[in-house]
Amino acid sequence: MAVDDILTTLRRLLMGGQHSSAALLFVGRAPADAPPILEIMRWRAPSGRYVAQLTLPRDMPKDEHLDLEFFDEHGRPAKDMIGQPVVINGYVTTVDKKGRARLNVKDLRTTLQDTPGPLVLRVGPQQSEWDATD
Repeated sequence: MAVDDILTTLRRLLMGGQHSSAALLFVGRAPADAPPILEIMRWRAPSGRYVAQLTLPRDMPKDEHLDLEFFDEHGRPAKDMIGQPVVINGYVTTVDKKGRARLNVKDLRTTLQDTPGPLVLRVGPQQSEWDATD
């Protein structure tokens, strides 16, 4: 097993199957020799119909936003989720016409300072909690 796989497994065990909010602290702050993608976080809808994916890059995007991408069970952008509210530990956004929820990194970090620990993704008017996956 590769070192990265071991670290990922340990992180999952320590966080109880959840994604750590600490990983967001390293976006734009990681050493230059870090891999270009620090982590890919995924969640599955309670229905199993959708998956959300957040890719954490080493370098800060120029517009200082990250995209939480939503996909259907066939891997296509989940355009039928347009307009759905999305909440990550109190940070609120909505799914846009491309099936993405735009996250302002600075605002998200500020919100996460008040709610450290695992990232909790809630989606839709009922704010259903999605399960973290690998």
